[in-house]
Amino acid sequence: MKTDQGSEPCHAKDTGPRLYAAEMHCHTRETGPCGRVPAEHLVREYIKMGYRYLFITDHMHEKVMEDRHGKDVSWEERVDGYLAGYRTAKKAAEGTALTVLLAMEVTLKGQDTRDFLIYGEDENFIYEHPYFYCCDYPDLYKLVRENGFLSFHAHPYRYGGKPIEPVCYDGIEIFNAHPRHLS
Repeated sequence: MKTDQGSEPCHAKDTGPRLYAAEMHCHTRETGPCGRVPAEHLVREYIKMGYRYLFITDHMHEKVMEDRHGKDVSWEERVDGYLAGYRTAKKAAEGTALTVLLAMEVTLKGQDTRDFLIYGEDENFIYEHPYFYCCDYPDLYKLVRENGFLSFHAHPYRYGGKPIEPVCYDGIEIFNAHPRHLS
């Protein structure tokens, strides 16, 4: 069909930028102590709410990797346990409009109050970098940047806190709706 001016057909009018809902900070029951909801249920609920992206940011730290997943198992077995929630969510979202992406919330060893959301890594990175949460933050940030990832200071305002000096991260989490924390 041509318009009166003889140009190509006019399709839907541009209504401005398209907005996509994305959950950027989500834990699963399968992986860590903070997650209370099974990954399959999370996926169903985010689909019902119209979300397009779900970042699974399960905790990556000493208590999860060394205590929860076993002190007497290999790093590979620990990573398999760590990835259980992400893998379950990804499988549950197959064939839907929801894209499940891997991310992580890293707490460095000895730094219980400083959590960082890391975006961009894949499973291979985690397998190939055992115990990377044992370094100090400048070294973690260097590793993040060398691999093209992004790092955000997670819930820096929780309980009246404030962000650390912004030397080694790309952004901060402004709002965290965790129901059991004053964030």
